[in-house]
Amino acid sequence: MTNLKKWDWIITTFKSNSLQTLFLRLAGIVFIFLTTYVFTHKFSPDVVGVYDFSRSYFILFGSLCMLASDQTILYLIGRHTNTKRAIKDIYTKILFFVFIIYLLFNAIVYLFLNVNIIPVDSTTRDVVLKSNAIIIFYCIYLINTEIFRTLDRTFFSETLRNIIKYVPLIIGFFIAESNKNSLQVVDYFIYGFIFISLFSTVVLYFILKNRKEELDEDYKEDSLKGIIKYSMPIVFSTVSLYLLSSIDVFLIKYFEGNNYVAFYSVAVKVISTISVAINSISLSIATETAYNYANRNFENLKKIMKKSGQIIFYFSLFSSVFLFFFREPILCVFGKQYLASINVYTILLVGNFIMSISGNTYIYLLMTNKGMLMVKLLLLSVAINLSLNLILIPRFGIEGAAVASIVSIILWNFLGALYIYKIDKVNILFNP
Repeated sequence: MTNLKKWDWIITTFKSNSLQTLFLRLAGIVFIFLTTYVFTHKFSPDVVGVYDFSRSYFILFGSLCMLASDQTILYLIGRHTNTKRAIKDIYTKILFFVFIIYLLFNAIVYLFLNVNIIPVDSTTRDVVLKSNAIIIFYCIYLINTEIFRTLDRTFFSETLRNIIKYVPLIIGFFIAESNKNSLQVVDYFIYGFIFISLFSTVVLYFILKNRKEELDEDYKEDSLKGIIKYSMPIVFSTVSLYLLSSIDVFLIKYFEGNNYVAFYSVAVKVISTISVAINSISLSIATETAYNYANRNFENLKKIMKKSGQIIFYFSLFSSVFLFFFREPILCVFGKQYLASINVYTILLVGNFIMSISGNTYIYLLMTNKGMLMVKLLLLSVAINLSLNLILIPRFGIEGAAVASIVSIILWNFLGALYIYKIDKVNILFNP
């Protein structure tokens, strides 16, 4: 690979699917803000809090139930050049495995609730039981989403992930409001995954039916054991990342109640817009990072890290300044009561800006065969996050949760950057 000119890799990104993915994800963020706006104006913070709890529950335990197999699909199927035979083989094996885990998971949660190991109120119990029953459909929806990506149906995949997923919730806005039964809107979100999974499965069936069967005499089926073995490091890292974004929500609900879950979650959603763009920048250099590392071309690797680190830092700086000076008007968009989260908003904003200095820690570790190191760093971060939340939330409320979240995330990113420099002599920190 020849030396890169200053912005050549950005131009390459514009010619790939990365730009389309970024556009669709940003469109998804806008769509989420619109639904959040409607939600916060039609329903009380208590109902919004129940919804955000159920959403976090699906994200965390859905990933655990399916052992993050949606993230292994691209690799497993991609090795066989996305052939129809590979898709059918891997799809059926993953679904079988997910269904077994789903049954075990439901049995464990049902036992926990009945022996009252963790006391919960009737509303929480109801949401948990409903979510557990429907979580298999959530898993099917996620698996289908990644299958569409392997079939080069990026537009449909991202639309399904970022827009179609919220259609049942939007329908619920109007029906629940007309029935004067506010909590019914959460049911539409939960049960909506039945519709989304069936809809995506039907679309996938017809796409595969019309797809030409490629001959591959060297094709060798992946065993269920092999799929599980490959998935495990990804499971630990993925579930750890979801834990980092969910522990605070669960503990805020336990210590403070649904209202404060709503206040906290709105602040998180606003700040997450920065992360979406940063993740897209990181993904755009993933293949180049892997290629240069595999060929031991550390000079190019250093240039890529420096340039992407600069873009991440300056984008974060510009975005953070804008979001800081307009923090009150932005939060008031969702209702004046959401100004209760202005301190959380500020803490998360400052923390995310500090984290931007660490550059591409996650992608670098993932693309340079350092997955187990990342797992260790993330597990350490989860332990610190949980400990800090248990100490800080009872004393400082949602502000304590924000501090715990930022401290743990900054810690693992900078420890990862330090390790990278020590082993590979590559500085991924911002370097002007």
